[in-house]
Amino acid sequence: MEFKVSEEAGRKLIGEMRLEKGDRIKIFTKIYGGIPTVFPSYYLGIMLDNDETAGVEEVIDGVSF
Repeated sequence: MEFKVSEEAGRKLIGEMRLEKGDRIKIFTKIYGGIPTVFPSYYLGIMLDNDETAGVEEVIDGVSF
Protein backbone atom coordinates (compact mmCIF):
# COMPACT_ATOMS: atom_id res chain seq x y z
CA MET A 1 0.00 0.00 0.00
CA GLU A 2 1.25 3.47 -0.81
CA PHE A 3 0.38 6.61 1.12
CA LYS A 4 0.74 10.04 -0.48
CA VAL A 5 -0.43 13.51 0.55
CA SER A 6 0.11 16.06 -2.22
CA GLU A 7 1.54 19.44 -1.27
CA GLU A 8 -1.69 21.07 -2.45
CA ALA A 9 -3.87 18.83 -0.25
CA GLY A 10 -1.51 19.20 2.71
CA ARG A 11 -1.49 22.99 2.51
CA LYS A 12 -5.28 23.05 2.21
CA LEU A 13 -5.63 20.97 5.39
CA ILE A 14 -3.00 23.11 7.15
CA GLY A 15 -5.03 26.23 6.36
CA GLU A 16 -8.47 24.79 7.10
CA MET A 17 -7.41 23.12 10.36
CA ARG A 18 -5.12 26.01 11.39
CA LEU A 19 -2.19 23.64 11.85
CA GLU A 20 1.26 24.74 12.95
CA LYS A 21 4.76 23.33 12.43
CA GLY A 22 5.21 20.28 14.63
CA ASP A 23 1.54 19.23 14.49
CA ARG A 24 0.80 15.64 13.49
CA ILE A 25 -2.29 14.56 11.56
CA LYS A 26 -3.52 10.97 11.64
CA ILE A 27 -5.39 9.80 8.54
CA PHE A 28 -7.20 6.49 8.92
CA THR A 29 -10.09 4.38 7.64
CA LYS A 30 -12.90 3.18 9.84
CA ILE A 31 -15.69 0.69 9.32
CA TYR A 32 -19.12 2.28 9.52
CA GLY A 33 -22.43 1.16 8.04
CA GLY A 34 -24.46 4.35 7.81
CA ILE A 35 -22.76 6.56 5.23
CA PRO A 36 -23.03 5.75 1.51
CA THR A 37 -19.54 6.18 0.02
CA VAL A 38 -17.51 4.90 -2.92
CA PHE A 39 -16.36 2.08 -0.61
CA PRO A 40 -19.48 1.05 1.33
CA SER A 41 -19.05 0.61 5.09
CA TYR A 42 -15.77 2.59 5.23
CA TYR A 43 -15.02 6.26 5.79
CA LEU A 44 -11.86 8.33 5.99
CA GLY A 45 -11.00 9.86 9.34
CA ILE A 46 -8.65 12.80 9.97
CA MET A 47 -7.57 13.85 13.46
CA LEU A 48 -4.86 15.79 15.25
CA ASP A 49 -2.62 13.18 16.88
CA ASN A 50 0.68 13.27 18.79
CA ASP A 51 1.55 9.60 18.20
CA GLU A 52 5.06 9.46 16.73
CA THR A 53 4.87 5.78 15.75
CA ALA A 54 3.20 6.22 12.35
CA GLY A 55 4.06 3.49 9.87
CA VAL A 56 4.09 5.95 6.97
CA GLU A 57 4.67 9.68 7.11
CA GLU A 58 4.61 12.67 4.76
CA VAL A 59 5.82 16.07 6.01
CA ILE A 60 4.52 19.25 4.38
CA ASP A 61 5.50 22.69 5.70
CA GLY A 62 6.56 21.14 9.03
CA VAL A 63 3.27 19.28 9.58
CA SER A 64 3.33 15.46 9.62
CA PHE A 65 0.58 13.50 7.89
